[in-house]
Amino acid sequence: MTETVGRYEIIEKIGQGGFAIVHRARDTQLDREVALKELRPILLDDAGWVRRFQREARAIAKLDHPHIVPIFDVYEADHRLFLVMRLVNGPSLDNLITAQARIPWETTLKTITRVASGLDYAHSQGILHRDLKPANILMDPDRGPMLTDFGLAKLAGEHSVSLSAGSSIVGTPHYIAPEVWEGKGSSVHSDIYALGCILFEMLTGDKVFKGTTPPVVMMAHFQPLSLPQT
Repeated sequence: MTETVGRYEIIEKIGQGGFAIVHRARDTQLDREVALKELRPILLDDAGWVRRFQREARAIAKLDHPHIVPIFDVYEADHRLFLVMRLVNGPSLDNLITAQARIPWETTLKTITRVASGLDYAHSQGILHRDLKPANILMDPDRGPMLTDFGLAKLAGEHSVSLSAGSSIVGTPHYIAPEVWEGKGSSVHSDIYALGCILFEMLTGDKVFKGTTPPVVMMAHFQPLSLPQT
């Protein structure tokens, strides 16, 4: 049964995380399918945080690049808050790596070049990603790789009831640069570091920094790099 929230008809849930639930939906006014990223209700209890979220979302929505998923709207209805985004009808890079293991060199080069162009453009606009990982790169069948979730991990970590892995560390352990672990904060360089980790993972099918727990993964970033023979 289709659920209606304001102008949107929710068709199905297509993803979820600690921060939000993602729905496939139809914009009834413009008659097009969109992705609705619904913030979890616990986040809405902090009115100051919601205002910061809306302000940050407006800044991110100004990004206009063929390899960045555009934000169409920040929508409130029925005491629920949504990011309205382009619907990407393709898998995440994470799913692609899981399915294929090693990605061929030519495909990797093409993909990473496009992702880097989107990231470079965002940096030129003063916006960091802060949680760059294969799950945040969506593979659109027509447009190619598209970056999503700019800055959202940082916003989640700033909430009064933080849903992130650590109180001051923003990101996913396998891709977090050493200086971020040391509490020096994210930068253009830490985004590029994460991109390098993704490049390694695409070519080898394995993470460059591994471990069974977040602390073990963290320590791996401070050890000498171990690269495969071929």
